[in-house]
Amino acid sequence: MILENAVKNKRVYIGIFIFDFIFSLVVLLSKILFPIMWSGEKKATESWNVFKVQNIVIFMIVCVISYIVMIGIYEIANKINIKTNKKENIFKYGIVSFLMNIFCWSIWFIVLFPGTGMNDTINCIMSPTESANMQPPVFEAVVYYGMKILMRIMNNSIVGYAIFTFIQMIIFSVILAWACTWLAKKQIKPIILYAIIIYNSLMPIVGNYSVAIIKDIWYSYAVLVCTLTIHDILNGKINEKIIWILFVLSAGGIFFLRSNGKIIVLFVIAIMIYKEKIRKMLLCIGISFLILNSLVTYTVKQYNNSNVTMREASGVLFCQMASVVYYDGKMDDESCQFMDRLLPIEDWRTSYRLSFADTIKFNENFDNEYLNENKVEFIKTWFRLLKNNFKLYVKAYLYHTYGLWNIGINIQPVDYTQSVFMKINNNTSDGVWVDFMNDIQLKNKSLLPQNIQKPMYALLERLAINNLKRGGGIFVWITLFLLYICILKKKIKTFISFMPLILSWGTMFLATPASMVLRYIFGFILMLPFTILICIMDCQKKDRVQEGRNNG
Repeated sequence: MILENAVKNKRVYIGIFIFDFIFSLVVLLSKILFPIMWSGEKKATESWNVFKVQNIVIFMIVCVISYIVMIGIYEIANKINIKTNKKENIFKYGIVSFLMNIFCWSIWFIVLFPGTGMNDTINCIMSPTESANMQPPVFEAVVYYGMKILMRIMNNSIVGYAIFTFIQMIIFSVILAWACTWLAKKQIKPIILYAIIIYNSLMPIVGNYSVAIIKDIWYSYAVLVCTLTIHDILNGKINEKIIWILFVLSAGGIFFLRSNGKIIVLFVIAIMIYKEKIRKMLLCIGISFLILNSLVTYTVKQYNNSNVTMREASGVLFCQMASVVYYDGKMDDESCQFMDRLLPIEDWRTSYRLSFADTIKFNENFDNEYLNENKVEFIKTWFRLLKNNFKLYVKAYLYHTYGLWNIGINIQPVDYTQSVFMKINNNTSDGVWVDFMNDIQLKNKSLLPQNIQKPMYALLERLAINNLKRGGGIFVWITLFLLYICILKKKIKTFISFMPLILSWGTMFLATPASMVLRYIFGFILMLPFTILICIMDCQKKDRVQEGRNNG
């Protein structure tokens, strides 16, 4: 039977082998780089060789085993029946989803009351222009004015923060409830729908992030809604106003919540324009976003003239250049002089981290004004160093992007504070953030009795960290495999639907400040159940249509 299927699906099987080859190479690189990433710069000077006999053997074993597994998954996905013919009240799944999420997430809320965050969150509360051009202005404004109003009405910073957090929990629960209803409309079996509900409500990271006021989490939920609405639009539901409203809101969320979101939304709109019936609508949406963005940018500049766009977008480049200094690579006088002017050479050396650019970008001696005035020279310097330090650049790039592609554990101290959120000032212990919180009397204050506060806190923290230790890589590669199968099966509409998620991940390779941070790829974890079902559903739909034609 397997051999018969192999003949029928020769092109697909060959395609899976190509994917398997790349995947096995990633596994090998993950294994080689893991000790280095775990120990930090101490082992980074050690040479590593992919082509050692031991590594070749590991690669071959992984390649064979993973290929068998991938073929097995493909065959099962083709045969498994995920739909029911029974007509049910689809809204009950949304109600169950909403209630389950609120109930389970409330445990996190009660233990971590009034919610959690990080320095970016506190910056937003301090002032809508405190971190202008670093945090999305729209998100900053919502957090600032929302918190200000709630804290003033309640005359209590803690209660105000708690109300904002709970509103966020409700919004996220509503989104997941709607997503479950969306699947129910596709006649997905009840047992599968309930499994998704359990996944969303009990997944530790999802629960932890429900009480964390951070833009990346809002962004991930926007990507989820946008994906489902694109799927509907491309599959003929172009006359339903609610679909377009949700598309505009979610695409707007992507557009205004991350700097790379603008490119992603415009790119997706450009791709979807191939459908003539929705061309005018998409053009209107795209132009509207650009106009709004111009207004937001103009407004921000009235309050803050500083420009950190170049600095924020150059994290990967900074780390590559710093690696040349750190490892005593080849530097010409011109490059050395430019880098020393931008940041003292010794600071390049001491600030270098394998997967973290902020220590360079936010070094007190970094001359941001000089960077903005000499952008072309900066790019030229980067290319000059590339020519003489290609291997160092490649290694630095793999180190810096490790968290985006590796298969395995991806936790380091700095990443923990930006990946698992257990208090409001999660990644700060001093400075202006702590001073501000003390001034407004904002702090975490568990609602549990004192005798069980610590054990419950420790339990939730352990659950979240264990979730983190599994890494985001496996979620990424499962998603990539499923979408790759869709391409092989010529389900291009399905692939386009997931473009916001894939492009969010892809653009991180160009400008991520710190790849070893789970919140950047949270969307893959949040969306995995929906990704699996949509890919199976769409691929089976095509197969069944083709099968019907053949039988006819």
